[in-house]
Amino acid sequence: MNFSLIFPMAVMVFLTAVAAVTMVRRRFGSVGSGAVKVGYFKTYVAGEQKLPDSMLQADRHYVNLFEAPVLFYAGCLAALALPVESYFLVVLAWIFVAARIAHTIIHLGSNAIRPRMLTFAASFLIVVIFWAYLAILASRL
Repeated sequence: MNFSLIFPMAVMVFLTAVAAVTMVRRRFGSVGSGAVKVGYFKTYVAGEQKLPDSMLQADRHYVNLFEAPVLFYAGCLAALALPVESYFLVVLAWIFVAARIAHTIIHLGSNAIRPRMLTFAASFLIVVIFWAYLAILASRL
């Protein structure tokens, strides 16, 4: 069993925690500045009020960390459960984490579309390669 995959998963959990804290801080800041009425958070329906872009970015990014990264977590757990040893899977896992960190920095920072799209696409491609390689290893058991 390759416990080395635990570490990239842990970094992803911490990255998700950073995104959660950022989201909460931006929400509190938006309410505190009067840009968002606290009632918005009952139903998440904005009605006529214009929501701050920075708050929406943080909200969207946090949700995004429960989409494609779930495939990463599932792949790592599958690799841990199978009797496979693969340095290549560990390298792919760390590349995925690096791409997701870059995606987080871009999405919560400048939010530049092209670099954000490229980092997202890279991370998704990496998780697909991870799963393909894991499937090949599993087929040889």
